[in-house]
Amino acid sequence: MKINKLISAIAALASTLALTACGEAAPSDGDVREAMAKQIEEISGTAGVESQREELAKIKVGKCVAADLGGFKCEFSAGGGTQTGRFKKGDKGWELVGVGS
Repeated sequence: MKINKLISAIAALASTLALTACGEAAPSDGDVREAMAKQIEEISGTAGVESQREELAKIKVGKCVAADLGGFKCEFSAGGGTQTGRFKKGDKGWELVGVGS
């Protein structure tokens, strides 16, 4: 499954996430990779994460700004172009809670 298709699936699941308090600093490349890996694992299990390991390693965070709904809205490249996502820090680390602009 391509990362763009996964991002669409992630968007559908994002509304069901339980949101928690926001951290003070924007997420790093590694934080975004970990958040994306957690979402992929929710959708397609550990095998899904393993199949996307190369694409996840390519993720680089660009600009992050405070999001209106809490957390940070970040631009990141994922090998197939630039994506935008909203990330919030919770009890279990950073979570992807929305995609798109």
